[in-house]
Amino acid sequence: MQSSDYRIRACYSKRISYSRDELSRILALDTSFIPLFLKSFCRSYKFSVDSQVDRILESIRNTPLWYAIEKDILMLENQVPMFVLIQAFLFITNSQSDTQMVNTSGREITQDDRRFQESNHLDVILQDACLHFNPFIREENYLPQPPDRNSTGHLLDYLYHYVTTASPQHQSNPLQQGCVIKLSKMVSTTTAGYIPSATELSEAGIKFAPYDSGDLRKICFKKTISTFFLPKININDFTEVVLRNLVAFELNLKEKQKPLTRYTFLMGRLIRTEGDVALLQRCGILNCQMDSDAEVARMWNCMCKSIGKNTFDPVEKAIDEAQKYYRSKWRVLLAEFWEKHSSKLWLVIPFLYAGMMLFLQAAQVFCLFHTCNK
Repeated sequence: MQSSDYRIRACYSKRISYSRDELSRILALDTSFIPLFLKSFCRSYKFSVDSQVDRILESIRNTPLWYAIEKDILMLENQVPMFVLIQAFLFITNSQSDTQMVNTSGREITQDDRRFQESNHLDVILQDACLHFNPFIREENYLPQPPDRNSTGHLLDYLYHYVTTASPQHQSNPLQQGCVIKLSKMVSTTTAGYIPSATELSEAGIKFAPYDSGDLRKICFKKTISTFFLPKININDFTEVVLRNLVAFELNLKEKQKPLTRYTFLMGRLIRTEGDVALLQRCGILNCQMDSDAEVARMWNCMCKSIGKNTFDPVEKAIDEAQKYYRSKWRVLLAEFWEKHSSKLWLVIPFLYAGMMLFLQAAQVFCLFHTCNK
């Protein structure tokens, strides 16, 4: 690890004051634990009573310490370079005996065999860890292709690409891809303004429905069936940590399109009260595991406030079309008219009353000289 000192320092925006030995020692301690911790999320993981690490991890599983470690691993400021994580994993597995390696051919295991098996094992660990951390609910047949770990900067970068990668079904649909490319020219400027809450949209006749792919590119509003389609998402105490760090990482990217940032902003606008949370739960979009709907609403509102103006074409188009449908309803138009002009109407009422009284007096005088009863 000391041989990679300059490469490691180049990964950080600020100057690192530690010496080469100190930095190597710190990273060695951190990165030797991370793969072992992530391994516990593997679907094929089996607890071994003979493993001291397994016994320690099992003793703290589902405790406040366990959740604190999860949060620390995903914090943007706590990320370590992916190539350092890979080196640490290879060092840990290389210390194991050759008898633990799978050899189906019966021949002697070479160093290349070990490297290949270790590499595949690390890919499995990263993929299953992302499956655990990803808040969006994706059915098995909609799981995305895992990113290339060698092309990602760190664990949070790997998770970001896993979460935002389109499902194979979406990637294979050229019509949908073409629409996404052209959407930036179709988006209306009205999306920058007021976005009605989920309850307000529902009262205007708009329905909400979930989809199973978890792909943010499939967010849309279908006018023909007046339905807003949103991905299903798990909401628990860990969701805010994941989304906040993914959004913080996304905002540092040079790409113009910000899918997670814009999605978070949209949900913060749709969810303002407990009633909005309850509505989206009934529709199957939110799978809430928190103590109350009020906590869920607070979470989205807090995240929404800290996000500036960004863009993501599918979300922009969905918001724009939903707004147009919402404002076309006569009840909404009447409510907006009343809200806009109600203060002025109170100024007109006295004049209307005075005019009506003058008319009644004039009619009374007229009836004195004419036989009105006939």
